[in-house]
This record gives sequence, C-alpha cells and structure tokens, in this order.
Amino acid sequence: MLRRRLPAIALSSVLALVACKGSAPAEGGGEEEAPVAEDDAAPEPTKTEPEAAADGLNQKDGKARMAEVKAAMGGKAEEAKNSRDALLSQLNAGRRAVKKKDYDEGIVLLRGALEADPVNPKVLGELGFAAYKKGDLALAESSTKRAIDQAPPGHESLGALYYNLGLIEEARDEPAKAKAAFARSLEARPGNAAVEKKLAKFASALPKPGPAKPEGLCDEVLAELECVGSQAAFDKLSEADQEYLGVCECSVRERLSEGTGKSMLAGAAVLVIEGQPGVGGMYEDELHLVLETRGKGWSHHGQLVNGYIPGVFGLSNQGSIQELAFADLGPAPGEELHVQTWNSELDQDMGWNTMTYFDARELILCQDAGVEFECIDLVLEGARGTDVLIEGEEVDPDAELGEEAWKLTIAFADGKVDLSIASGREFMSDFVKALVGQRPFAEFMRSVREQQVD
Repeated sequence: MLRRRLPAIALSSVLALVACKGSAPAEGGGEEEAPVAEDDAAPEPTKTEPEAAADGLNQKDGKARMAEVKAAMGGKAEEAKNSRDALLSQLNAGRRAVKKKDYDEGIVLLRGALEADPVNPKVLGELGFAAYKKGDLALAESSTKRAIDQAPPGHESLGALYYNLGLIEEARDEPAKAKAAFARSLEARPGNAAVEKKLAKFASALPKPGPAKPEGLCDEVLAELECVGSQAAFDKLSEADQEYLGVCECSVRERLSEGTGKSMLAGAAVLVIEGQPGVGGMYEDELHLVLETRGKGWSHHGQLVNGYIPGVFGLSNQGSIQELAFADLGPAPGEELHVQTWNSELDQDMGWNTMTYFDARELILCQDAGVEFECIDLVLEGARGTDVLIEGEEVDPDAELGEEAWKLTIAFADGKVDLSIASGREFMSDFVKALVGQRPFAEFMRSVREQQVD
C-alpha cells in the first residue's frame, strides 16, 4: 500500500480479478474535475493502521480481526450509519458549492467531510480540485496527492486524479513534475487524446536532481501528508494553516547501498513518518521507500506501510516490511533491490452490512534500466474473505460471502526466475498462470512491467 505508489500490478489485474480503466478528461479546455460521485453515492473507503512485523502471511489474521469487529459491533450500527450520512451530506454540499464557483464555501464543507473520514480519496480529490480552482495550489497539490495515495490500485479515478495533479504542477511552473503526472494519467487510460496533448507540451521537460541524502526528502513527504516537522514550526503557522496541517516527525531507517557501484540504482532507505497529519488525520506511523539514482540523488517512490485508526468507513491496515536488501539476481549491471511487505486489510462497509479482509505478501524488485532504474510489484500470496457485519440486518445482495486464498513461490538462481503456484490456481489470472515457470530475469521483469501499465 503505497503512498504515491510504486508502479504496481494491482491484485485485480494480476491475480484473477478485474482491471479497471480510468474515465476520460473533460472535453473542451482540457481541464478536468476530480472524480465526482453521484450525490447519493458513498465515497470510497480509506486506508490505515500498521502494527509489529509478522513473520509471514497468516490467513487467519484477517478472519480473526473480522470476528473481533463483529463481536464488538453491538449497538454501534446506528451511530456508524449516522456518521456516514453526515459525511455524505457535507461532501455533496461541498460539490454543489464548487459547481457554483463558490470555492471558499466548497473548501469549508469538504474539510468538514474530512473530519469524519480524514483520508477518504473521493473527498480529498474534491478538495484538491476546489483548491486548484481557487488558486490555492499548496492545498490542491497535497489533497490531490493524498487522494491518489488512498485510491485502491487500478481504480478508475486514478487517471483523472493524476491529470488534475498535472494541471496543478503546470500552474506551479514545475514542468518535470507535470510531465510525470500526465504520464501516470496516460498509463491509467492509454490513448486518451487530452492527456497525450498535455504530454506533448512537456516532452522536453527534465527532472530536477534529488537531494544528496534521504533525509532531504522529509520536507517533500511531510508536505504531501499535510504535516510540518516540529511543534515550533506549527506554532508559527497562521490560524488558517493550523486548521489543516499537523505535526509529524521524519527519520531514516535501514539505509542500504548497492554493493558493486555498477548499478544506476545506488541506494535504498526507509523514511519513518510518525505523528498526526492534518485535516484531523490519525496516522500512527508510515514507512516510505526512497531510492537513490547514481548521480541524480534521492527520490520518493511510495508508501509501503501506513497506520491509521479506522474512520466511519472502518478500513484499517496492519503491515510490515519483511525484507529490504540488495542482491545480484539478474544480468543487469550491479545488484537488484529486493523488498517484501506484508499487509492485512479489513474493510467494514456499514452501507451494505459486510466486512472483508485481504491479506497479502507483496514482492517489489528494482533494477538498473540504463539511464535510470525501474521497479515492479507482484502479489506473491493472498487471502480474502467476506462476511456479514451485523447478523439479522439487510446485506448487499451482490456480496460474495466466503473465502479464497492463493500462493506463489519464487526463486532466483543463475540470472533466472522460477515462479510456481503453491495453491489457489483457480483464483489466479491467465497472465499469472502464463508467467509460471523458469525464465531469464530480464524477461520476467519485462513481462510483469508490461502488465502493470496495460
């Protein structure tokens, strides 16, 4: 679960489920609003809460958490539904204000909605667009980035959110960042004419070099989270800024260097963010992956694990980084970065009276790609299950109650990758089944990377 995610193969596109496409930008002037749901539609659930590292994936983790939630619900159902209705009312009122070009009122109402669910991607996207139209580019950027971070992998809203981020960076006179955002928008919806036109405008934009040390990325990451780095800095803010900014600490953990000095991928580290981000956020901590390109400095490549106390939509996540190491796995110059993460997500949906858990062990591989480096992300092991939240209450008629689980095993030897299915073949996509077997490392990386941008 990454904040400004690493390019990833979402479970929906790799392990047998459904890949989602983004919607097209608005016609006319080329600008696009953040994705807007119908007035009666519930916003997407939000992200969430890490705990101590686990030794490995345990299918019972999610199921056990569901049982605890179900037992604890008791008389809280009505209270949760009322909170959900209040959020929807604020969200829809904010949308209407923005449509009337009353951006100040829209921002106030949307911030009110975030008080109920501080990291809801739809509310954050709406707030980002309202701030962009008003000209508050700092708020527009931070809110839109947080919406991207919280949107599920492959979600249809990502194309529009990245397009909006491109517009914001364009307005900030950041051509390299605008180009990168429009490129991600095009990945989400290939062939979109409006996005291609924007990309052509920024074809010659060059990225600025990153900082010389990973600590130099702290300000960038804290700004995305709507945080400042100390109480003293917070106390100097205006009252208006204090309403939506929080206080967080940023430190570096597990800094590694590539051992041979031959790869463009020179180093890796984990940034640890601890504190309380803005707009009422309740994160306990977050772990972010930062990577060093030889001769170009450090760059932020996404959140791996985050910790959030569930809001009214009840989505929580527990996870850990199980492995972070360099090793000579393939034929590219130098060593490759090998990362494994573990996550257990629990989603309580009061609207449809269901709860779903999803446990996953993910593999991230990064290698030298000539002038830069490239990364892939693959789910190696997973389990999901859906159950009724409150017995005796109405349940979503389309809910697929029950459980499913799958597991891949992977080995590296002599510049080759050997992938096999340990269990759950029936839950895997044709792509994953075709990937099974032994193949050269470079071919494996290319096959997975092509799938993750389709």
